[in-house]
Amino acid sequence: MRRAPLRPGGAWLAALVLPLLVTPTWAWTLDVKETTLSNGMEVMVVERDHVPLVACHLWVDAGAANEDLGATGIAHFHEHLMFKGTPKIGTSDYDAETGLMERQDELAEQINAELDRGDAADMERVAELRAELMALEDQQRDHVIPSHLDRLYSEAGASGLNAGTSYDYTMYTVTVPANKVELWMWLESDRFAGPVFREFYSERQVIGEERKQVLEDEPTGPYHELLDMVTFPESTYGQEIVGTMKDIGMLTRPEAYAFFGDYYVPNNMALVLVGDVDADEVFEMAETYFGRIPASDEPDPNRTRERHNVGERRVRVEAQAQPQVDIRYITTTFGSEDDAVLDVIAGILSGESGRLYKRLVLEEQIALAVDASSYTRKVSGSFDLSAVPAEPGGHAQVEAALTDELERLATEPVSDSELEKVKKQARADLMRAVRANDFLALMMGYYWVQTGDWRGLLDTVDEIAAVTADDVMEVADKYFDRDNRAVGWLVAEGVEDEEAEE
Repeated sequence: MRRAPLRPGGAWLAALVLPLLVTPTWAWTLDVKETTLSNGMEVMVVERDHVPLVACHLWVDAGAANEDLGATGIAHFHEHLMFKGTPKIGTSDYDAETGLMERQDELAEQINAELDRGDAADMERVAELRAELMALEDQQRDHVIPSHLDRLYSEAGASGLNAGTSYDYTMYTVTVPANKVELWMWLESDRFAGPVFREFYSERQVIGEERKQVLEDEPTGPYHELLDMVTFPESTYGQEIVGTMKDIGMLTRPEAYAFFGDYYVPNNMALVLVGDVDADEVFEMAETYFGRIPASDEPDPNRTRERHNVGERRVRVEAQAQPQVDIRYITTTFGSEDDAVLDVIAGILSGESGRLYKRLVLEEQIALAVDASSYTRKVSGSFDLSAVPAEPGGHAQVEAALTDELERLATEPVSDSELEKVKKQARADLMRAVRANDFLALMMGYYWVQTGDWRGLLDTVDEIAAVTADDVMEVADKYFDRDNRAVGWLVAEGVEDEEAEE
């Protein structure tokens, strides 16, 4: 399974990887060479010659949050489809495939039209059409070369071929030997210039099974899906990245190509290369290979945003699972003025030396585990608390303690020692992680998607270092309001839980 969505939040700094020049004032630099191709695609390069490898990332500024209602899961679907090849890769006879795929699309439209009739649908007719559709895909497989792209990269000595879908982006990654960068340019530009979404309808079944495994067959899956929906009822952040089962089963290849045509355009994508390369050579190759993809209109941005203080929303689900309490507050966007303060608050609360563990686990012994994280994204964010009650029916007591700790942050200044601990830990984590090319490419691409510019990385440590006790109180008071949250209780089946606190 290629899906590897990222949720950088309060703890993401711990894994940040950069070539740093750190001074006692926390200043540091990052030597990035960059250009914009003739079609609007951005290219960023960091030259690091200590190992003859290059981390190669391609980022698309679109993800699950850009989907339309009724087509959920289509962004994640592309993560699968983009490995199916092109007219040159993945096939022994593309011309023979073409007619078969056109007929498959016709059958899919007929199936959807029949299913749209609801209770009046002729399910025998639907079964016949599905059988014909699958027979055509079986016939098409006579011309398909399975995993052709993977094999080409493997034979070239590449590793880590993968992709990841989140709400705001989709990324495609691989690490190649330094002398294979031009091969990467050719292979990637070929599949992003004209991908062939072969085996589309059988892949729908694969994704449907993936949803079952990660959501429906997991006892906690329905709980987390419902909690996401009530946390973000007004924005597309409330829908599952994998999509709903109904939408997955009715997606069509023309719909996928329409999404690709809207968002997979060069002026909505960026290349990030980190490793043993010469930036000028990379720019020249990028123009040769990727520059041939024509520019298009700028896609519509995701403008949905959750409102603050619209009233508490509560979820209670019974399942054969370990009990859990979750509290989520709507916050702000990535890179905003309050973002670094929320990261610091998460650091104060979380970890075995944090306030929540000390109180709920060690002192009061009402929880077995507890965590706090800040998840800011492009158009909205949340601050999440999660705890496992020590007693099956102890949800109300745990919720009250979590709420009390947040209220303390808004009314009592945190100590200088707590602030300094978080800041030193952030700096130490940063220093430990200065060597991995892949993570540097990842964070540069992430900042590019979220803010439009990788340069926000340069301010990260200074922003953390500048947070004061007054900032913490102000931000806690601003967001940690009971009318600004969703509360979830996952209750073990057959267990009587306490009443929620008033």
